[in-house]
Amino acid sequence: MLRFIGFSIFALFLLGGCAAQPQTPASAEEAVKARATAQQQARLENNFQLAYTFTSPGYRETHPYKFYLGRMGTVIKRRGFEVKSVSCEGDVCSVLVNLEYSYAGLAAGASKDAVMKRELTEKWIRADGEWWLVPDR
Repeated sequence: MLRFIGFSIFALFLLGGCAAQPQTPASAEEAVKARATAQQQARLENNFQLAYTFTSPGYRETHPYKFYLGRMGTVIKRRGFEVKSVSCEGDVCSVLVNLEYSYAGLAAGASKDAVMKRELTEKWIRADGEWWLVPDR
């Protein structure tokens, strides 16, 4: 019985030590992919206020939310996305996103139900330990 108690105490210390080990931080590419996916999901759901929070602090200082919202438009309806790849060099990452969208009305002879595809490249930067989207305009 004493041996069992001793083993139990040893096992608890061993498991406690494992739990205290810090988890390996995600690579820059993994961290940016997660944030880019969350930002794209917010855009897909037309949650522009949330999508705006992913833009860099510098962008938000010079472009108020009202300006950002005005860029969103109502003609294009996002249908889906896939974050294809992330490539980082230092504190700058390039994110390749495949978008699926349609127009709210007829455009260029296409039916409003026609789903179109486009490849989009985004720039993300690390500032103050976090990754931020830098909109192209």
